[in-house]
Amino acid sequence: MSISEEQDGVRLQEQFTFFTKPKIQCRVTLTQSYVEVENLTTKVLERINAGDIIGCHCMRPKGAPGGPSPAAGSGDRAAAEFRGTQVRELDAYICIYAYTCKRRGDGAGVHIKRRAHIFRVGKKPTYEANLRLAAFWRTLVLCVARGVAITKPALAQAAHVADLIPPVKKLLILINPCSGQGYAQQVFGQRVLPILSESDAPHEVVVTSRAGEARQLAAEADLSQWSAVVIVSGDGLLYEVYNGILSRADWHRWVDFPVALVPAGSGNGMAASVAHASNLLPAFMQNPVLTASLALAKRLQLQVDLMMVRTQTEELVGFLSLGWGLLADIDIESERLRVLGGARFTVWAAARLLTLKTYRGKVFYLPGERTGARTEERRIERPRLERAITIESGSSSAGGRRRPVSEGAPTTPASERDVFTELMLDQVPPPAESDPGRRRLSSADAEPAVARHQFPPLDQPPPDDWACIQGEFVLVYGSLPSHISGDMHLNPGAELSDGLLHLHIIRAGVTRSQVLRYLLGLADGQHTELPFVERIAVRAVRLVPETAGGYITLDGEVVQYGPVQAEVRRGLGRVLCPRLP
Repeated sequence: MSISEEQDGVRLQEQFTFFTKPKIQCRVTLTQSYVEVENLTTKVLERINAGDIIGCHCMRPKGAPGGPSPAAGSGDRAAAEFRGTQVRELDAYICIYAYTCKRRGDGAGVHIKRRAHIFRVGKKPTYEANLRLAAFWRTLVLCVARGVAITKPALAQAAHVADLIPPVKKLLILINPCSGQGYAQQVFGQRVLPILSESDAPHEVVVTSRAGEARQLAAEADLSQWSAVVIVSGDGLLYEVYNGILSRADWHRWVDFPVALVPAGSGNGMAASVAHASNLLPAFMQNPVLTASLALAKRLQLQVDLMMVRTQTEELVGFLSLGWGLLADIDIESERLRVLGGARFTVWAAARLLTLKTYRGKVFYLPGERTGARTEERRIERPRLERAITIESGSSSAGGRRRPVSEGAPTTPASERDVFTELMLDQVPPPAESDPGRRRLSSADAEPAVARHQFPPLDQPPPDDWACIQGEFVLVYGSLPSHISGDMHLNPGAELSDGLLHLHIIRAGVTRSQVLRYLLGLADGQHTELPFVERIAVRAVRLVPETAGGYITLDGEVVQYGPVQAEVRRGLGRVLCPRLP
């Protein structure tokens, strides 16, 4: 192995062979930002960027020393599947799991491609020695993928592999089996669990059995035992979690608790907005579950706006939208068509155009101004750990300590599992989430770090600097992020943390064809060019309905019909994302 010094760390090289081509040597080069593989026969180079790597496993062939014996006939079956590849008992293996965003060959879009790069480690005379070398390189790859600095002086020291990166807390995964078309559990088991297994992400799963269960859990549980809450559902389950947190006496300590969304519902607006903010929306539209699941492996964070909402009877928190009129009616009334999934909105919108309603009332608002391009201060990246790795080649234990793999989690394709047994040697989890800006108050602190409201309550008039629109409306709809569903780009140019609620107002007097043009334009943002649509960026808004009957929705959930007020709190929440913008 060769080691050289670079400006941002070390450059290491080693020669292995390809798994499927054991006679062809390859040179593997590792730096702080990528792993490069060179075929020494063809001189073809392939670079695996650190941001694309989610995990690295060591493996031993079945029948190797200390491993299980192969089942009868399995060796022949594996040899056929790998085109004559022979598994040698003295070899150890390294598998790097990487997911790369690629443009389709036909130019039709962008998709995320999975690659499992498998190398043979067979230079040493014994299996144990090869396994030590494989475990050492596995550690290096994980350090690169997870931002742990590698320096040449540190490589001269010897330490245990498990000491390299602090352990991380479990993810709490909440699954709503009734969301969308009812496939959330299948989505998790078949498509999310493999990502968690490949990235060695510890997790705890809770399948909700009733409405309000997630809200109760967020209100009563000790959230410090988890690193983030993962929602495998639509936006409704996240709404429960946020409002459960708001009901806690120590809500100010946990309102910025990291969340992640894996789309398994009808709307999935927040998941689409996170993908848009990460510049991965085309890939999300191709494969939303995979794109969102990669956030659980990378654990990068972005700040998101929340809004504190008052009705006449309760206080709530929202993260997506506040609606009154047409879009709110479509959202709620289409619940009877939930079996159609996201198509229910389209079907009910067509029906609603035939009986177009108007609502009389007042809209008070505090105007806001866009602050320009996103800034570094509103971006939270998992910080790089300053402590460099402290291990030298040959110092790793080859004891083959296993970790239990979740049932039904296919970490490798079936054909590979016929050949290999995975070794979870001295597990190296993702780095602990270091949140220097997170608020943690002691019991002695009398005042919360975050005030819940900044403006007068509903029983008092709005401040003098608020504007007012009065009349009849077809819709009044405000949203925080760019999307309110995967195919509804409501606010082109909106950021997750710009401190603004983006209001859309359509007044009475428009025709059905004009409203239809608005609804059709939501898919690609063309609705913003329609002259009858008023778009106002606000910091706070108060809706005062005067027409009896109707719906007011917060994040797609019905709230009390009547006066309601929302105040935007910039960057108050946090969300996991697969990569930073």
